[in-house]
Amino acid sequence: MVLTFLIFVVSILSAQDSQNKTSFSGVYRGKPLFVQNPYLSTGKAYCINQITINNEPVEINYDVSALILDFEGVNMYSPVSIHIEYSDSTCVPVLLNPEAIHYHSVFSFEELLITDSSVYWNTKGESDEGQYEVEVFDLGYWETAELRNSNGSYGGSEYTYFPMFEEGTNKYRIKYSSSDFTLYSDEIEHVFYPEPVAFKRNGNILILSRSCAYVVTDDENYEVVTGTGKEIDIAGLKSGEYYIVFNDEQAELFRKNDRIKVIRKMKSNN
Repeated sequence: MVLTFLIFVVSILSAQDSQNKTSFSGVYRGKPLFVQNPYLSTGKAYCINQITINNEPVEINYDVSALILDFEGVNMYSPVSIHIEYSDSTCVPVLLNPEAIHYHSVFSFEELLITDSSVYWNTKGESDEGQYEVEVFDLGYWETAELRNSNGSYGGSEYTYFPMFEEGTNKYRIKYSSSDFTLYSDEIEHVFYPEPVAFKRNGNILILSRSCAYVVTDDENYEVVTGTGKEIDIAGLKSGEYYIVFNDEQAELFRKNDRIKVIRKMKSNN
């Protein structure tokens, strides 16, 4: 019995049956649990009908897209059993922060940033079998934009995704999945209105008017420099003509000339 209890305490388990019910088990760690409540357009109602915690019905407003379970009356580090009943199999509820009841969860999103050209995130505690999904909010639904296997670096990893922004507001989030649990990052937004990228040269540095993704190609269309940012180092390029392509759209021509004209001042014979 002791072994069975320990397995229950340190594990988060989920099961779904044919009666449109799903269950989660874990440990209350003092933090609220957020549950995504999908909207069923055909029924013109939210999916979740009822939630029980340790067989006690939760009295909350179910007509919202995100439900907050605060585990009122549950002691810290006590086992919790959550049962969710919902109306349709096409709109399965999702735990947005399952680590709240996962006793041994060490994974975390440390930083999440979005710029004119990229989505950047770094994490700690990932496993070598984990996977990331970059999700974009489109027409009322979260869609997968890219799948990325984790680096498997427990101490910390960094990732960058280069999206194709639509004009206006763009909303993204990152989903991390492992064999034990699934965790979503915060949602981030970027308002994008495309503007041409201007640049000027300062020695062997091209200074861009804004941060963006770029590719520098030579006159035979071979890529010679790639990256993202506001500065491009061209010190390693030979003399000649080059093209810069910004964000896979805008192309600009520039010339590099390494020849230096030396002017010697004649000495006076006085």
